[in-house]
Amino acid sequence: MAEQHEHIPYEVPELGELHWIRTPPKIFFEPHAIRYLAELKDLSKIFIVSDRMIYKLGYVNRVMDILRRRRFNVEIEIYIDVPTEPTIHAVEEALEVMRTFGPDNIIALGGGSVIDAAKVMWMLFEHPEIPITEIPTRFHGLMDDVFKNPKTGKKSRLIAVPTTSGTGSEVSPFCILVDDKTKKTYPLSNYCFIPSVAIVDPEFTITLPKRTIADNGLDILSHCIEAYTSKYSSDYSNSFALEALQMIFKNFRGSYNGEHGARFNMHNAATISGMATANGYNCVIHALAHKVADHYHIHHGKIAGILLPYVVRFNGSFVEEKYKTICLRTHIPLDGKNGTEALAQKCEQLLKETESTTKFRDLGIEKDDWEQKIQIIANDAVKLQDNGFNAKVATVDELLSILRAAY
Repeated sequence: MAEQHEHIPYEVPELGELHWIRTPPKIFFEPHAIRYLAELKDLSKIFIVSDRMIYKLGYVNRVMDILRRRRFNVEIEIYIDVPTEPTIHAVEEALEVMRTFGPDNIIALGGGSVIDAAKVMWMLFEHPEIPITEIPTRFHGLMDDVFKNPKTGKKSRLIAVPTTSGTGSEVSPFCILVDDKTKKTYPLSNYCFIPSVAIVDPEFTITLPKRTIADNGLDILSHCIEAYTSKYSSDYSNSFALEALQMIFKNFRGSYNGEHGARFNMHNAATISGMATANGYNCVIHALAHKVADHYHIHHGKIAGILLPYVVRFNGSFVEEKYKTICLRTHIPLDGKNGTEALAQKCEQLLKETESTTKFRDLGIEKDDWEQKIQIIANDAVKLQDNGFNAKVATVDELLSILRAAY
């Protein structure tokens, strides 16, 4: 007979900082990976979300050709009117078409804006009880009600196919939605937005112009540095961030100059950096970038690139050892400098090598206008969760100092 022991109840500690890893269940990555659409199971009614530029490039037809090679016939509906910035009106319009069609799979084919728009459509298609007007306030905090997130995937799957190398939206819980009337940008975050499948095919990047490559590359770089230094970073997210950083510093210049192998590597780096931010999170650069975009029509990656050296120096006293580790792992010479200054100077070197803007004033922004707008920008950015994830939560005055230095 088993020996009896006194039962001591296990005291469950309160849930504190959440540490877990979330990625799409399937990620296909290689040249011509798009061909896997011919092999994936359970595709019969497919709704393709894209934009007119992607359609003109022939990428939508390429996807449709592959889908028609499937053993059994599939029904296809396409929506190609996603604007440059995913707006509430565009999502509503596409959602009406999507609901009428009733897909079992949604393919988001395009850059970050297309994938972001498709994420919101997908969630609202799965949950018609949620009004779109609630989206900006209900889905703004990644840590809010993390075990009560609305579930996606019961009616349909979201298959994300990025055609640019930048946002990492194909593997992340983040997306952007813009209010058509106020032009205000809402950074959304919820694990229900993580796509079901990501298809990372670098062939789409071969014809991208140099400016797009540079701006998106700076976005990738900012993702990795912020994810690695975030207060919520972990051994798991750090492995993604450091691997992507090595790929970026090795391939950025070659990708900018049109080398195919380098572009392939940067495309993979973008997705890996997306997994880093999905689990380590964005910080002050993105808090500011989102709010600068509310007032100035500037590419997100360009804004992030301008801010990067200044934010690296701002965070230096709090994450110097991590910056030093980045330098050592990516072979950035210290030459007597600390990790902070060596990394900041490397970022400035990349900006120069890719002929990127280094100051906001170089974009034609008048000083008086900038000084007026940054008061609003700083007051809005300080409230975002990205600022809360930063190694040192910035004050309004500190954000103003960064913005003034970057002017």
